[in-house]
Amino acid sequence: MNWTWDMYSICAVAGGIFFIAQLLFGGHDVDDGDHAEARLFSLRSLLVAATFFGIGGKLAGSVGASPAAILVTAILCGVLAALLTCLLVRFIYRQQASSLLKDRDFIGATGVVHVAIETGGIGEVVVELKGQRKYLPARSADGQAIAVKTPVEIVDNISGYLIVETANL
Repeated sequence: MNWTWDMYSICAVAGGIFFIAQLLFGGHDVDDGDHAEARLFSLRSLLVAATFFGIGGKLAGSVGASPAAILVTAILCGVLAALLTCLLVRFIYRQQASSLLKDRDFIGATGVVHVAIETGGIGEVVVELKGQRKYLPARSADGQAIAVKTPVEIVDNISGYLIVETANL
């Protein structure tokens, strides 16, 4: 047994242990932020790369490959595993559904005036988005009054108020 065999063993075992620990106890990647995307150089991907670097090196060594071939095989296995992990995590994040509505979700949506919007004043609009009905304060974009039951289009969302215009339906 030589030092390269031991190096690959250490990478495989340590990477695997830390990856499992990160999944069980760490919860999320340190650098995932809001999970909008998975990164190739995230903690999760790097741990998988280290694990498969070690596994690839051990397998290549067990069939009697040269040290250069072992190293190339290990690197390819690590890079491929990291890439596949990144792609899998991205796929999973895209499958997640969220019922949380963000301010930008309302822009472009249509609703109906529930409480009349007085000239220069505030009223209330009913909007249905993502299966949710929301009653939200609203102002007219041009400052003019808008009557109850008037269809409106939301053009902006400023300081907790929807900015609406009469919809051209």
